[in-house]
Amino acid sequence: SSVFHIAAGQTCSNFTAGDMHTPEGVSPEFLKASGGDKFGMQIEVGGLLEGVHLFHAGGMLSTAHTEDDVAQTVEAVERVLGRMKDEGAFA
Repeated sequence: SSVFHIAAGQTCSNFTAGDMHTPEGVSPEFLKASGGDKFGMQIEVGGLLEGVHLFHAGGMLSTAHTEDDVAQTVEAVERVLGRMKDEGAFA
C-alpha cells in the first residue's frame, strides 16, 4: 500500500530501521482512526505550514511523487515534530 500513518504513543514489536509493511502490536482500527485527535491535527496543520498536506497524520505516495517530493515531506514532518516537541506536545 502507498498509505502511511504517523502513530505516536504506540509500541510496535517488529519495528526496525527498515521498511515497515505490517506493524505488529498496532491495530488496523487504531491506524484508521489516527489523526482525528489533537496530535493528528497538529501534524496536519504543521505540515500545511511547511508546504505539505498530511491528512489525518498520514498520507499517500504515488508514482507522480519524486524522491525530492518524499525528501521534502520527510524534512517537513521532522520540522513539525521538532516544534511540537519544543512546545511540550510529547510531555
